[in-house]
Amino acid sequence: MTTNQLNPGIYFNSSLLPNASWAYVAWIDVMGTANTLQLRSISVASNFIMKLQIAALDANNALQNNLALYPMIDGVYCVSEDQTSMFTFIANLYANLAQHFQLASQQGYRFLIRGGISYGSVMHGKDTVGGSAILDAAPEHRSRMLIGAPLAEAYDAERTAPPFGMAIAAPARSFAPSGHQPLVGPFLEWWRIFGAGAWHEQQAQQLKPLLIAEIDDLATNSTYTGYPAASAAKHKSLISQYLP
Repeated sequence: MTTNQLNPGIYFNSSLLPNASWAYVAWIDVMGTANTLQLRSISVASNFIMKLQIAALDANNALQNNLALYPMIDGVYCVSEDQTSMFTFIANLYANLAQHFQLASQQGYRFLIRGGISYGSVMHGKDTVGGSAILDAAPEHRSRMLIGAPLAEAYDAERTAPPFGMAIAAPARSFAPSGHQPLVGPFLEWWRIFGAGAWHEQQAQQLKPLLIAEIDDLATNSTYTGYPAASAAKHKSLISQYLP
């Protein structure tokens, strides 16, 4: 086959796609990974990334794996059609990582996370059977695929969240599963949502002063941490307004 010929194997019959399902999609990632890789080491960056993935798996295991998780680069997409499951997952993941942050004995062991959440139609790659013989023969590859606007919406929302916060994209404030109300406000308060309790709120309260001190330290040593000193005032203001 020459370079001018069409490869007959690169074909997908989209008419055989299943109906998309409506679901919550949360994107949670480690802040500052590029700087950590460039100024510290791949070992340090990997340590932070792997701990986020461990926390996500642990929170999902507690829910009998109700959520679909899609690890990507320095973060993870979390998908659930059920609001209760998604809220419980977020509450536990954030509280556990907040506790880890508090117990870390030195800065090298502490890392910041933040996330965004949206709601809309998505399609899981594992469900796209029949459209291509090549894809049908690669179920593991298909299972890593997730398609839908909420991915981009959650990703974009994450950039506006405070450290250890979860920003709410506009669709999640407009739509919700049957029997539930759309989310309210710019940020999801993970210590107050369904599935959270006194322990979760305690973690958020104890985290607040430590997080502000961490931002100050990162900014003071920005040459070595890569944290943009100009972001310190904004992040500290967001933390002060957000966390209890």
